[in-house]
Amino acid sequence: MGQFMGPLDSALNSVVTEVNEFLAFKDALPVALDFMAIASWALLLSFPVAILTAIFNYVLAKRGSKRLEKYKADVDDLKKKVAALESFIEQLPVPAR
Repeated sequence: MGQFMGPLDSALNSVVTEVNEFLAFKDALPVALDFMAIASWALLLSFPVAILTAIFNYVLAKRGSKRLEKYKADVDDLKKKVAALESFIEQLPVPAR
């Protein structure tokens, strides 16, 4: 009798394993769906944040380029003043020793 029960026992173990896996999947499905819903909302909210960040970086870059242009204009102005001072110094008489 025992030799005939071996295949039946194996088949029942296989069925029980499959049922347990199905029940585990059924229990995990709501958690996975909640996770997917939360992840979808997070992704949806990340797009406006990314757009706002891009706009903010653009404004900062424009402000930086304006500041750089101002510094370049200041340097050019200072170069002109130095050239004027050098030409003035060249016109001064050199004292005799």
